[in-house]
Amino acid sequence: MDTKEKFENLRDRYTADLSDQVTDIQKYWQILINNPGDQETIQNLLNICHGLAGTGASFGYTLLSEHTREIEHFLRPVSEKNTNIDIDKMYEVAELIELLDDDCKQAARS
Repeated sequence: MDTKEKFENLRDRYTADLSDQVTDIQKYWQILINNPGDQETIQNLLNICHGLAGTGASFGYTLLSEHTREIEHFLRPVSEKNTNIDIDKMYEVAELIELLDDDCKQAARS
């Protein structure tokens, strides 16, 4: 198997796992909506988003990468300051999370 085939196989496995990761983001987001100061949930969201932001771009999923990076951008200060996420940021993050569904579907079609 050559390098291109290995990369394609790796990309296929990554793409197949995307919907589970987006589901996890949605699950943690629902928890955070009910408890905006839950630092463990914020950290879980940050970890998933950070990973997707980096790997998404590597596999050519630039929108997925950008959206998760933006979510990370909103949540990082909340985590570092150990505060609640404010309502305006919650709306912006919610919109980005909705876009992840589309990003995931687009990745599956590619």
